[in-house]
Order: sequence, then C-alpha cells, then structure tokens
Amino acid sequence: KNIIDLLKEKKCDIYLDLNQKQIFDYIIVFDNYEYIDEYSKYLYDDGKLLFVGNNSTGINRFSYISKKQELSIEHSKNNLRHIFECLNKNNFKYTNLFYVFPNIEKTELIINEKFKLKKDQILNYSPDENEKDIRIFDEKKILNNMIDIDTNCLRYFANGYFIETSKQEFSNDIKYVSFNNERKEKYKMITIITDNIVKKVLFSNLAKEHLEKYKSNIEILKEQNVKILDYYEENKIYSKYIDDINTLDVFFGENYNKIDVIVKILNELKEMLLKNAIKYDTEFESELISSLKECEYLEELHFLKNAFWDMVPKNCFYVDNSFLFFDQEWEKDYLPVEFIIYRSVINSYELVKKINVDELFDKLGILKYKKLFENIDNELRNEILVSKTDNEKNNNIKSLDCIINNEAQYEKYVNRIDNEILPDLRNELSKKQKYIEDLENENKKLKEENEKYLKRVKRIFFWKR
Repeated sequence: KNIIDLLKEKKCDIYLDLNQKQIFDYIIVFDNYEYIDEYSKYLYDDGKLLFVGNNSTGINRFSYISKKQELSIEHSKNNLRHIFECLNKNNFKYTNLFYVFPNIEKTELIINEKFKLKKDQILNYSPDENEKDIRIFDEKKILNNMIDIDTNCLRYFANGYFIETSKQEFSNDIKYVSFNNERKEKYKMITIITDNIVKKVLFSNLAKEHLEKYKSNIEILKEQNVKILDYYEENKIYSKYIDDINTLDVFFGENYNKIDVIVKILNELKEMLLKNAIKYDTEFESELISSLKECEYLEELHFLKNAFWDMVPKNCFYVDNSFLFFDQEWEKDYLPVEFIIYRSVINSYELVKKINVDELFDKLGILKYKKLFENIDNELRNEILVSKTDNEKNNNIKSLDCIINNEAQYEKYVNRIDNEILPDLRNELSKKQKYIEDLENENKKLKEENEKYLKRVKRIFFWKR
C-alpha cells in the first residue's frame, strides 16, 4: 500500500488487478515474505522480487531503551535467516542482499553484502533516535569495530534490508549507496559505488545548480595543477574507486603516536595550498564569511580566492609524498588556508579520539585560531544542512553514560553537602546558639539586678513613710 500511495502521489499510472492475474517484471514487498509462492505467480520467469523490511535483530534494537520498544526477538521471524529459508523453499536461488541504515523508513545508507567496507564507511548515516530514548551505546562506533573483525556481522545486526531475488540469474553491480538526507534539498546528491566507479547523481532537479558548481570546482582544481580523481560526464560526477589504498585520515588514525609525521604531512598540504594564497586585502573584506568580518587575525591569515574547504584527509589519498583528492564539491571564496588545516585535523575522526588535539593545533601554529575556526565551520554547516548537526542532536538525547555521569555528579554533590556544607552550617548554627545563650544569660543577670534595685527602692520608700 505504501509504495502504491507514493506512486500515485508522483502521478504514476498503476495497473494492478490481481483478479486478472497480471504479470510483472518487478514486485516490491514490504515486511511480508510469508506468501512468496503467491507473489511468484505474478512474475515473469525472469521477474524479480524486492523484499524490504526492518531486521528484528538490528543493532538499533539494542543500542537504546525506549518506552515504546518491546524486544521480542526470540518470537520474531522477521530476520534474514528465516527469509532466506523461505526463498530457498520457493526456488528463488539468485539473490542480492543489501543492508540498510538507519532503517527502511529513513534510509541513508545501503550496502551490498559483497562490498568490502573500508574504515569509517559505515559511519555515513545518523541513527534513528528519539529524544525520549536512552542510548546505551553508540551503534555506529560498535558497528565500525565489528566490521574490523568480520564484515559478515552485518547480516545479523543491519537495521534493515533489501533483498533482490529471482529464479533466474541476474546482474546488479551496485555495491554501496549513500544519501545526504541532512542536507538542504538544493545540495542533495546520491553517492553510488559500483565495482570500480564512484558516481554522484542528483537527488532532485533542485540540486542542478550545485552540480554545475561541482563541475566548476573540478575545472578550477585542474587549472591549479591539483591532482583530483573526479570528472564530469552527462550530468553526473564520476571518479575511480580505489579499493587497495586507505585514505589519509585512516593513516593518521593508525599512526596517531607519530605526531611529527602527521605534522610534516599537514605542513606539506599547507605549503601546497599557500601557492594559491593571498594576504588579507580590504578589497575583498565585504565578501568574507560573517565569522571573519570581525576577526582580529585577518592580517596574519593566508586567504584562498577559491577555497575548497573539504580538501581534508578523509577526501584524499597520500601516495609517493603526493596528494590525490576526490569529492571536492564545496568551495567558498576567501577562506584561510589555516582553516583547511584545522578541518584536516577535526575530520580525521580516529586521530582526534586518540590524541590531545590542542597540542597538535599548537604544533601546527593554529591553536589561537581554534574558536574562530569553530565558528566558520558551524557557519558553513548551517548553510548546507537542513537539520542540526550530530553533536547538537546528541545533546538532546539521554545516553546511559550521561545518566551514570549525572548520578556520579549527584553523589559528589551529596558528599559535598555532607562533608563541607552541613558541617559549616552546623558550626554557624552552634555559634548562633552560643550567641543566644550569652544573650539569655545577660538577660538573666539584668533581671536579677533589676530585682535587687526594686528591693532597695522599696526599703527606702517604706523607711521614709
């Protein structure tokens, strides 16, 4: 029903009358695989079924606690093992399995089971979390660690699945698909990886201008003699998929304890960028991004007329002391070279988890610009993204470690009350009580003296009388 409603909204013609037993090339089935033998009656001999569903053993089922969530995995048959049993019984021998994240309702990442995932490629999605949920662990980090050990773990822990299946052999060379769901519509593109090609296509026609900008970026970089894998052809961006070399950020993460090597490479990148840099000039002041207009360091920084601010290690291979870039879709006029070096550090995720980042910034000579560069980075992200960043969203989600930490903070506060505040209060109260006792004693003495005085007065008075 969902797919039919969607197609009607798109004004597609639907011809579906099961009583007339029409035959189809393709049938899409949502969360219902028990009637495979019935579906097959409505397919051509080489027709295909596409099963779409959420996996009852997906990692999202374990990564958080929700009031609405009821775990009944032991009773559920909505998992890949049972589905493949049914397919085999009904002679659907040829299958193409895709893992889906975060789920089929909000798909951002589709991975073919035959695809050899690189480090961090599983991270290109945002978990489906609710502010009322309590996160037990970060599912992306756990998956990333699992994949390092065995990629087959995704068969059990993928949150959703697409299963393309047929009784006859067929081909499909798509290995990996990534959507940019957090971007504004005018910047949305889809990344598709096949056996040896990476292809970027428009999500909708609203992104045509962005595609043209991407094309222009490639031409400018080539004019500047920057090595780049990207090329434009027939309204698409292509690049060769390099499988046997890690990107530079992975190298940094693996060599986190060789800071001097990392500094050397980043300084080489800086020197390369400085070839096209200019010093600050009041003539381009009006074109500066707002975070820079009130900056006190303008005279110190080196600006790029065409600043490709995603020339960072995660979009770069480092081969024979030379940089080879890809995915250069972002350009902004008059950004500092030093800002790109800053982004090269913060976007090397495995590296920043293992080192003191400020010490690295200091060695690179950019520590004092840190707050400025944070503001520029946020400004650029806000221009592109339709929703909050991951960090901002995470601030609203209760996680188990935060709750434990809050409990620890509460215990610490209680101990401080018991050990510091209450003794001080008791001491102060004791002083007050002593003061009151002194006043009462003073008052008692005054009363006694007053009584003595009255007696004297009476004696004098009666004597005179």
